[in-house]
Amino acid sequence: MNERLHIAVRDLVWRIISAVALSAASCAALAAGAIGFQAGTTDGGITLGAGRAVDQDYTVIGGRLGYFVADGFELAMSAQAWRGADPVIYKFIPEVRYIWYQSEPVQPYVAGFYSFNIYQGLPDKNSYGAKGGIYFPVGPNASLSLGLVYEAIESCNSAVYRECSDWYPEIGFLVTFR
Repeated sequence: MNERLHIAVRDLVWRIISAVALSAASCAALAAGAIGFQAGTTDGGITLGAGRAVDQDYTVIGGRLGYFVADGFELAMSAQAWRGADPVIYKFIPEVRYIWYQSEPVQPYVAGFYSFNIYQGLPDKNSYGAKGGIYFPVGPNASLSLGLVYEAIESCNSAVYRECSDWYPEIGFLVTFR
């Protein structure tokens, strides 16, 4: 099978799996009751998708846990494994996010993050960035998000890491719990 067809099939499979997971999470979120982005609220998620780094295509698997320290203001931590290409990459990502939760009918957000990146076979390089986007409510405590991310690798050598900064889309599903 040629490489482009393999990538297209892999992406289709991940999209189907993601759609099923989002549907199940949406049902659970609707049953949990109204919570939103209030102080004391916790949110969590699972990452499953595709990514591109060091001129390679990856399957990204991970998880995220966040806590709202004030209404609309969240501190979160994510962990990701980027698999399916060489080098394998592991990321640990603390993030600070603000959501304009009182906005109607959508809630804009901005965030900053710092990523601790472990590259197997290459020197580890951390990265940092910012993101922004919009949450679309789909239930009392569930939202879809669509945003844009900018990420830059610290002290990057483009001969080794190919691309030292990148813009990419962010699509997510947020479920909050009290």
